[in-house]
Amino acid sequence: MKRRGVIAGLMLALAAGVAQAQPVGADCRVAVQAQLPLSFSRGRASAPVNLDGQDLQMLVDSGAQRAALTRQMADKLGLPMDSSQSFRANGVGGSSLPENPRLVGQMRFGPVVWPRYAISTVNGLPPPGPGDPLAPVGIVGADMMSSFDVELDFPARVMRLYSVTGCVGPVVPNRGGYEALITLDAPRNLFIVEVALNGRKIRALLDTGANASSLSRTAARSVGVDAAMLKADPAGSATGIQGVPVVSHRHRFASLIVGSTTFAGPQIAVQDSDFGAFDMLLGMDYLRTRSLWLSYATGQVFIRAGGPRPPPP
Repeated sequence: MKRRGVIAGLMLALAAGVAQAQPVGADCRVAVQAQLPLSFSRGRASAPVNLDGQDLQMLVDSGAQRAALTRQMADKLGLPMDSSQSFRANGVGGSSLPENPRLVGQMRFGPVVWPRYAISTVNGLPPPGPGDPLAPVGIVGADMMSSFDVELDFPARVMRLYSVTGCVGPVVPNRGGYEALITLDAPRNLFIVEVALNGRKIRALLDTGANASSLSRTAARSVGVDAAMLKADPAGSATGIQGVPVVSHRHRFASLIVGSTTFAGPQIAVQDSDFGAFDMLLGMDYLRTRSLWLSYATGQVFIRAGGPRPPPP
């Protein structure tokens, strides 16, 4: 069951960036509730989250359904284990073993407070250090973000959280410049969009938690790239679920089309893994110079170029 949390007593009144809905009913209301700073580490964005009175940087991950915390940080905070339930994480590279979550007395994200929040633990996030003090120690998942419509303005390093009520159809900022992407059926609170690779339509998960875009081997075959072609490509590895390495080959495709933007000759890692409900992870190599609007209220996705054109993913 999705946990919405309790709206804190005083909302942040931000005059700038108020959104409007079009087309919608007369009762549609869209209002910004919080504006959070984004920090970058290893090409990915993190936002502040308060756990039991301590401010932490947590990775903004539109591809994760639940929030999570590194085991090291859970131990450091002394969070007790909740033996009454267990969670299994699914992702690239397979699934984790079921694990008991840790109990946070109070978790605050923007204006929302969750009392006694059961948070999963995760491996695979490098710890903060002298060279990377802002490295995230956890994950902001869709269970947290879906309380709002979320605008991720990566060029401005800002995350805006909007309340949306009474709206039917697209809800976009009145600043303009946003383009709607074609959304497809997806697991709860995730966003899968239609893209074209080598001229063929495939399903891409919008994944702000992925540093780079990648493709499943099955999807590569469907667009005309077989095992012999991949064998001639540079080999490497990617980090899968719970830090498990996944073999990959970096292949140059003919073209990638996302919305109205065409990339000629993009190099994309083809992973020796099955992605399940989607074919591709569309990661931060594509997203970090753009603004992204995720409408959890209406299931729509909007994107806007926000800086110099990025290199092909």
